[in-house]
Amino acid sequence: QERIEMLEHAKDQLSKFVPESVRKMAETDPEAYGFQKVETDATVLFLDIGGYSSMCESLDDERVNFLVEKYFSEFLDEIRKGKGEINETAGDGLMIIFHDKNQESHARTTVSTAIAIYYKTLKVNAELRGKFESTVVNMGINSGKVFLGATKFEGMSASRWTFTASGLTTVLAARIAGLASEGKILLGPETVNRLQEEFMIQPFGEHRLKNISNPVPVYRLVV
Repeated sequence: QERIEMLEHAKDQLSKFVPESVRKMAETDPEAYGFQKVETDATVLFLDIGGYSSMCESLDDERVNFLVEKYFSEFLDEIRKGKGEINETAGDGLMIIFHDKNQESHARTTVSTAIAIYYKTLKVNAELRGKFESTVVNMGINSGKVFLGATKFEGMSASRWTFTASGLTTVLAARIAGLASEGKILLGPETVNRLQEEFMIQPFGEHRLKNISNPVPVYRLVV
């Protein structure tokens, strides 16, 4: 009875702020996944809409919101196909987490999703041609160990739960995404190590990234 009550409590709490896959984890092992972060392997994808700032300056809020929702709605279908978890949104950007037991599998799935998002962007650009300027989506991807689970942010007047993957892997993914421009998809070295020959990869040079001690080799996905 005690275990059943624990399970129901975990499901009720998690359902307020985490994706479906995490709720399923709670059902199978509530003691491990309740509110504890666990070390696991994941691939993290950051994306942002290029030219968002100039878009905000030249368009009214309603048209900007329409564009963001239009593109992100198209992307959501591909993210769901790949079983990615959207951690957070920030105006023009998304952080998406892919994880399963097979490390190579979730790396490949993330890259495949990024390619699908690239082509969905072209599709929306074509649909909106003549009404809006075409845009690009810049992406950065990195794989490795993360601390996956719930984080609670406490403010002066409110608190908020979020589900996230924290650690160096995520930091590097964000930094690599910051290097991307003109619709590029950039990859960290660990992601590249896990990919098969089905993807075309080009070196993008070694880069010194903010708060990272050593230069990091970055690669570009050719689509």
